Amino acid sequence: MPPKVLIVDDYEANILALKDTISGLDLIVDQAISGEKALEMLLKNDYAMVLMDVHMPGMDGFETVSLMKKREKTKYTPVIFVTAVNTDEQSAIHGYDTGAVDYMYKPLNPEIVVGKVRVFLDLYNQQQEIKALNSELTAINAGLRDFTRVASHDLQEPLRTIGYYSSYLKHLLGKNAPKEQLEAADIVTASATSMSQLIRDLISYSRCDWVFDEKIISLEDCIVESLKNLDAQVKEMKANIKNTDLPKVKGSHLMLTQLFQNLIANAIKFTKDDTKPEIEITHAFENGQEVFGIKDQGIGFDPEKTHIIFQPFKRLNHDKEYAGNGIGLSTCQKIVQKHGGKLWVETAPDQGAHFKFTLGNDRFQGEKKSL
Repeated sequence: MPPKVLIVDDYEANILALKDTISGLDLIVDQAISGEKALEMLLKNDYAMVLMDVHMPGMDGFETVSLMKKREKTKYTPVIFVTAVNTDEQSAIHGYDTGAVDYMYKPLNPEIVVGKVRVFLDLYNQQQEIKALNSELTAINAGLRDFTRVASHDLQEPLRTIGYYSSYLKHLLGKNAPKEQLEAADIVTASATSMSQLIRDLISYSRCDWVFDEKIISLEDCIVESLKNLDAQVKEMKANIKNTDLPKVKGSHLMLTQLFQNLIANAIKFTKDDTKPEIEITHAFENGQEVFGIKDQGIGFDPEKTHIIFQPFKRLNHDKEYAGNGIGLSTCQKIVQKHGGKLWVETAPDQGAHFKFTLGNDRFQGEKKSL
């Protein structure tokens, strides 16, 4: 359906003249003979723009537009004032102050009127296309979230069954079974475990694209929860983790917990042989920004290869040396970007790695302070 334009004037002849002027454009014209009637129609309909007379009995054009700008539904509707009476400069300034986008004097130049109306029709059509695309994307994302939840359950269940029965099969074979049979059972178990982890990581990665509810959260609570989730790994590797005071921020507790968990797990994984992980949670004030980080004394890597590690499924080490699927750090980057920040790493071979990140300055809400 063509976009609608509302003409507001207390003289029928003026309305008919404007209608005739823009009749060659693809639009629908509605009319109102007073400011009160115009406000009523604006609440019931969506208009691409309004052509508004200034001098009208009762509620004049200035008052009508002022009320339009106070209502959520009409505050962004473009208004062009059209007048033969209030032609002084002060009236024009007052018109712009009320929120009008233009102020035209009679007698009108038809070509100019058509040109200006066409511009706002084009803008309206573009806005409608964007709204339609956003609605479509919202529906697609909702479908993907539903699919992810179903896929997570439906894929994980068979993998748990495979893992359980491969372990049970190894138990039935007994210690005296041929070496090849025991190794085959171990491969099945390890593959099921690896696939299960991959599914969890993919879900975490895809979740970063979802819209999340922002609220004030404690980064220290995120650290506590991430360490609780990593408790088995921390104890197994006898990792020493040095904590620090962290502020409250506006963001997603789930995502930021995942961020710290991934970075700390990464630091534990890439520990030098025959050493215990030494990990430090850092917090500094650099170049006017709060900078957070996870610092380790692990194997490090060539800094020229930094661009690789944040790409999904890209790895610097063979999975036989260090298990993984290359999704953890790319998930971290998406989480940081979602919060308006930046993630980078300072590293060198055999010198450990210090993963640092910022969050958008608007996320501190008074909590931000110099260190």
